[in-house]
Amino acid sequence: MAEAANATNCSDGDATDILAAGIVISGVSVAVAVIPSIVMFYLKLHRLFTYRVAFYQVLGAILYHCAGILATLFPLTIDHFQKHFVSVCQFAGFTLTFLFSLKLFFVSFIVVHLFIFAVIYRSIKRFEPAYIVFSVAVSLVIASVPFMTKTYGLAGPWCWIKNREDGCSSQILLDGIIEQFALYYAPGLACLAIDSVLAAAMVTILYLRVHREKKRDPTIKWHPLEEAIKQILPLVAYPVLFLLLLLPGFVNRVYGATPNQPSVGLMYFSVVCTALWGFVGGATLSVHILIMSYSQRAKL
Repeated sequence: MAEAANATNCSDGDATDILAAGIVISGVSVAVAVIPSIVMFYLKLHRLFTYRVAFYQVLGAILYHCAGILATLFPLTIDHFQKHFVSVCQFAGFTLTFLFSLKLFFVSFIVVHLFIFAVIYRSIKRFEPAYIVFSVAVSLVIASVPFMTKTYGLAGPWCWIKNREDGCSSQILLDGIIEQFALYYAPGLACLAIDSVLAAAMVTILYLRVHREKKRDPTIKWHPLEEAIKQILPLVAYPVLFLLLLLPGFVNRVYGATPNQPSVGLMYFSVVCTALWGFVGGATLSVHILIMSYSQRAKL
């Protein structure tokens, strides 16, 4: 939801509409993500490693949307000239950057886990605590960089990494633009692209195994791996969907880094897509739980 920061033309009407849309859709996304999470804990599925890792990325989306809503409401409701405004706005920007980075780590974790387990028949469960600590530590370091360069602040109507000298200035802040891409979009697009390739490779390898087994034994009508593919497909589809939802924000930022006036249409589209991260995450987890529940009942 950091996309609305490009509203540097100070059009209160456009900014308010864009931010309101982001808040509403983010709230819906949080609700959609929370429901399957509650169901998962109610059914005690969190005891299973795959479900727990899937929950981490959903939790990352929930926390990101909550931070985004607060980072939106704060500049809209608090006087910018109050002494504590700058400090709180900087903290809001730090939180968004930290949670985005952490979410990337969790999305990669579920993809790598499924790839290794499905293709190499190994489990990385024993690395779970170390990976969580590592992810949090690296995310904190990444989010601390704009603190050192003093680029967190009011970016348009939003608290994030500034891309202008102040919220309404036409003067581009080069350090902020570099950090937006280097700390947010470059790692985001790279990680999700690699995750998507791994997901596609995993599904392809499993399908080839099924085809080979069926060719070897024509009497096989339904291979167990086909059930496995059906179960993991919603989880491995998420990084692809996440990548597609991140692209509009990237395009908006590239356009915003030019001397051109910000595009209201691009801002709307990028804010809506970003606000759907949790919705898609919750939906994929819900589908996974439903497929697993159906498979368990079919065996009875």
